[in-house]
Amino acid sequence: MPNYGDILKNLKETPPRELNDHILVIDAMNMLIRSFSLLKAMNPSGTHIGGLVGFLRSLGYVTRIFDPTRVIVIWDGKGGSGNRQNIDPNYKAQRATARITHWGLYDTKEEEQEALINQLLRVQDYLECLPLHQIVMEKLEADDIIAYLAKQASGNNKKVTIVSSDKDFLQLVDKNIEVYAPVKKITFDHSNILNELQVLPANYNIVKALVGDNSDNLQGVKGLGIKTIITEFPKLLQS
Repeated sequence: MPNYGDILKNLKETPPRELNDHILVIDAMNMLIRSFSLLKAMNPSGTHIGGLVGFLRSLGYVTRIFDPTRVIVIWDGKGGSGNRQNIDPNYKAQRATARITHWGLYDTKEEEQEALINQLLRVQDYLECLPLHQIVMEKLEADDIIAYLAKQASGNNKKVTIVSSDKDFLQLVDKNIEVYAPVKKITFDHSNILNELQVLPANYNIVKALVGDNSDNLQGVKGLGIKTIITEFPKLLQS
């Protein structure tokens, strides 16, 4: 029989965690649009609520598996893409006409967009009832706010987990910042990020500038790929 008294004596007390010890940062529109486009959930009156249901389920899931001390949900601000579109009018231009869903529920892009906005507003209302923070700032995309918060926290030696399927966040990975990709269900951190990007995270923005970014409708150098870049510029693998 084990001596439970000895076991209890050997247990070490762990200090209480502080608010910012482990911050879970949610790329909110990324999570909402993914849920809206994939989940065909309907309420009893026949209204599509996939974005709403999927968002809350996903938020609950990542909160349970990462057990953070703080959750911050970041939304894109009104006119957030404006600054980049002033530099390159092609930036995200394809999204104005592209459908999010592809299973025939909405007859027009306008109808689909209205449904998405309605679900977005309901999600924001529900989140106000939960112990988390929501941030939205006009003329700023969520990406910029997330990058700023993550770098600030990492500089203070706090752990940050970013939840997004957007690969652009992988350039932020360091000893304190990790990125959870919900589609792949993989957490990228300093131990496996080089295998994923093939270059150091700090150099990933250089690679993206050269090869382009289809998701943002930004053209790169024609015929140039990651293998050629690494061959010609091996220093991208070095710190």
